[in-house]
Amino acid sequence: MEITRKRKISLIVLVASVLVFGGWGFVISPAIDKGQVYEGTVVEKVTKSKWGHWFDQSNQYKRRYLVIQTQQGKRVHARVPQHVYRDFEVGDAAIKVKGERYPKPALGQGRHISTGELFDALKQRDQEP
Repeated sequence: MEITRKRKISLIVLVASVLVFGGWGFVISPAIDKGQVYEGTVVEKVTKSKWGHWFDQSNQYKRRYLVIQTQQGKRVHARVPQHVYRDFEVGDAAIKVKGERYPKPALGQGRHISTGELFDALKQRDQEP
C-alpha cells in the first residue's frame, strides 16, 4: 500500500498544525505571561465555567481571572489558578514580576504567607530573648 503525495501533504499539515497550536498553549503563552511586568489594583475577580466535553456535562471546570488596573491605566486580564485567585480580594494591590507566571499580592496583603516570609518570622522569633 503506497501513500499518495496528496495524503503525505495532508499528514504534514495536520502534524504541523497540532505542533503549532500545542506549542502555543504549553510553550509560547507561558513565556509571554512570564515576560509581563506590571503593578496595580485588583478591580474584579471573574470565574467562567467551561465544559470539558460536549457529551459529558458532569465534566465542568472553571477558569479564574483577575482583572487588574495597572498604574499606567491599562486593564490586564490575568488567568490564574485557584490558589492564586483565593489570595486576592477586590481592592488588593497586585505586583507581577518578570520571570514569574502569576501576579502576587503586595507585601502585607493577601491571605497566605510565603514560605520565605514564614522562615524569616520564625528566625526572628528564635533570636529574641
